[in-house]
Amino acid sequence: RWLYGFLFNWLLFGLGLGAVFFNTPTNSKLHYSHLAKNSTFIITINDQFTTTNKTFKTVGEISAVYDIEDSIWKKANGKVLLYFQKQDEFPLVYGNKIISSAKLTPIPPAKNPNNFDYRSYLKNKGIYGQSFLKQDSWKLLSSSSPIDLKYISLQLRKRILNILEGQNFDTESQALVAAILIGYDEYLS
Repeated sequence: RWLYGFLFNWLLFGLGLGAVFFNTPTNSKLHYSHLAKNSTFIITINDQFTTTNKTFKTVGEISAVYDIEDSIWKKANGKVLLYFQKQDEFPLVYGNKIISSAKLTPIPPAKNPNNFDYRSYLKNKGIYGQSFLKQDSWKLLSSSSPIDLKYISLQLRKRILNILEGQNFDTESQALVAAILIGYDEYLS
């Protein structure tokens, strides 16, 4: 009896290890980190933009990498954090495809030992790199936005945020209400 229990526990342990291995993005041969460094990428905007003092921030999904040595486009995958230089008229929205040759850098670790580990937080979301894109370092390829469940939910979230902004909340209260109601934590300090 104990032998069956022992074997069953090892089977569950092996299944857990396999699930972790296959669900880690960097273990894929198509992950952008295994392909050409400092190359040209085709990136699909995968999230709504948030505004900071100097940039527009979002998450993008890499779909192809240009291999300079072979002079061909290679299929790729992987999420990256994108910071776009702030400009007056910003044309990008969820679902747009861009081409960029900006340098991808790894997420830096926390500088203080007891600080929030932003790199681990992003790794849990499958994001392993970031890039700062100046106005002249990217071009819009496709401006069509897919009508899918994520697009609909992002539009609904934008409407709810606009309604909250119209209320007489102070900034901290509005951030807390947005985080509790719709899980939007970008306003939180």
